[in-house]
Amino acid sequence: MCSHSKPWWNNNLTTAFKDMRAARDMARSYYQHFNHQSKLMTSEAHHLRKMALHMVKMAKHEYYLKLTEGANMQNMWNFRKWTTGN
Repeated sequence: MCSHSKPWWNNNLTTAFKDMRAARDMARSYYQHFNHQSKLMTSEAHHLRKMALHMVKMAKHEYYLKLTEGANMQNMWNFRKWTTGN
């Protein structure tokens, strides 16, 4: 990880997004080869996308909850910067 990495990202998210992209690519490949969509493949890709985005939401929630639990008088105003984008 570098200084620009998302601190809440974890290996489970990497795996979930890899699976999501693989399912999406398979659905697209099926469409290109047979000239119609596979409902099973597209629904699986959609389901994996929803799960991956939910996992991102939960990872962010857990990370920021852990950070705010450790707030004190010195670093309290740093949290306000997140909401303003500064």
